Amino acid sequence: IRRPPRSTQGVSSAASDVYKRQVEGKSGELSIKFDQAIQKTWAGLRQQANKAGIILPTALTRDEDFGVDQDDGAARYQEHYSYLSMVEKSLGLLINAGVNEIGTPIEIEPPERLDVNDNESTVCVYQRVSIPVTLSFASLQNVLDKAQEPSEPHLQVMLKNLDAKGSANEEERVLQGVIDFVGFRLAEKEQDERSTGAGRPSGRRRRIR
Repeated sequence: IRRPPRSTQGVSSAASDVYKRQVEGKSGELSIKFDQAIQKTWAGLRQQANKAGIILPTALTRDEDFGVDQDDGAARYQEHYSYLSMVEKSLGLLINAGVNEIGTPIEIEPPERLDVNDNESTVCVYQRVSIPVTLSFASLQNVLDKAQEPSEPHLQVMLKNLDAKGSANEEERVLQGVIDFVGFRLAEKEQDERSTGAGRPSGRRRRIR
């Protein structure tokens, strides 16, 4: 995994921008606004995918993919929006890299929290998203290259179970398997504890492959 610099700060995205504007409100209002954020994010990704001639998977759902609970407050929604923002960046990178096919994103493990050296008030929150793909060798190289560009400082890439299919000619063969994207954000420890409910496990349900 390529690790970005520790000092890297967050970048703007459709999901994170909506979060900054919409975190305040009652639970029902937050739920509606989050649904709107998912649809807005997917509309932007679908427009990119259509231009590239790639079929985008069905939009993620609030309940199945994010595990939104009716009692979730603004602090808890920060984690939901963070995950949506990471999925947006990962799918956008795959689209721009020219992959052949993109499967439905899956969160394969709960967020991991690590302490930040010399800063007791901040934690680094890691999230991992697994995305099934079919792509050429050239597109794979594009994925690795684009993950290192300044516009994508939060993403690390891990290749998993990629198998070559088709012709013996390397230029005609494709790779099928899974690419893991690992993203991180810095969070104030007190606010992060509120978002997790002081030890409350994530309600997100993982899709079954």
